[in-house]
Amino acid sequence: MWPALWIPWQNRQITAIQYRFLDVAKEDKTASRYEQLPGGVRYLFGLQHCMEADPGKLHTLFLVEGELNAVSIFQCIYGQYPCDVVSYGPQSNITNKEVASLAARVAKRYRRVILWADEPATAQDAMGIMPDGVNVTPVRSPMRDEHKHDANYLLQQGQLDDLVYKLIRKASTA
Repeated sequence: MWPALWIPWQNRQITAIQYRFLDVAKEDKTASRYEQLPGGVRYLFGLQHCMEADPGKLHTLFLVEGELNAVSIFQCIYGQYPCDVVSYGPQSNITNKEVASLAARVAKRYRRVILWADEPATAQDAMGIMPDGVNVTPVRSPMRDEHKHDANYLLQQGQLDDLVYKLIRKASTA
């Protein structure tokens, strides 16, 4: 038993409980950092925080890989920018037909989507599900010294707010 952060996935009701172990030894490559309670279904994380509006009326949606990245971005945008953020969870989840369909329906409600993925192939999969007419700005997690610097890492380093602001500006002028 390891201490874990419990992450509820909710779409009108809780559809899954995922947990991230806090003390997984980095040396143990066989240990999983994430697990999920049996029977859960992950669609889009953070959907309950999205604003209700007519299609095409909302400003910007961040569609990102990873729940903790979504939470990190949410901390930067909340009360500061006219944006929402949802996560499709792990890389492979964006290829799930139900997840892709829901992500496309949600994206239609926004003028622009900032699609943030760690790997180019994942971004390509996500770009393929975006509806016509939605302005999409793809973003890859910055790499430095052969290490991925995702939103969660950038928040911890005090660098996420500046990057989020730049991404919103870039998407707004595209």
